[in-house]
Amino acid sequence: SARKAFGGTAAFLSGAALELAFSFLLLSVSTFRLTIFLVRRLGRNSGSWNRQNRDAHGLPLGMATRGLWDCFAFGVVLCAIMSWLSPAALVWSLPLTLGYLLCIPFAVVTASPRLGRAMIRFGLCATPEEIGRARGKDGRS
Repeated sequence: SARKAFGGTAAFLSGAALELAFSFLLLSVSTFRLTIFLVRRLGRNSGSWNRQNRDAHGLPLGMATRGLWDCFAFGVVLCAIMSWLSPAALVWSLPLTLGYLLCIPFAVVTASPRLGRAMIRFGLCATPEEIGRARGKDGRS
């Protein structure tokens, strides 16, 4: 059945909730990076939009920090200003601003091949093909 192909109802719903949480964390970083890219293009900077490396390998903390320091710094400044102006507004903004503060560890953790394999094994955020391969490999039905 379709439910079983996606790991069952519980795995599907858990994966959907995880995808939603990941999307909120990733959205702020994506919009920030895109804005920086577009501003640089307006300034005639010849920067390019390189393709993502989707091979299964981890991301070292140093590389994540070098690539995302500006996003993290923006989040720290934004949250500091908001906490000074209105702590309540800061709390309400967390679904959108938490991604800035967690961007470096989030990148490192979500790039982990080990985490990816574990998520597939549990049927979280996985395609039916990935789940089928994992079940065949693990001998599960």
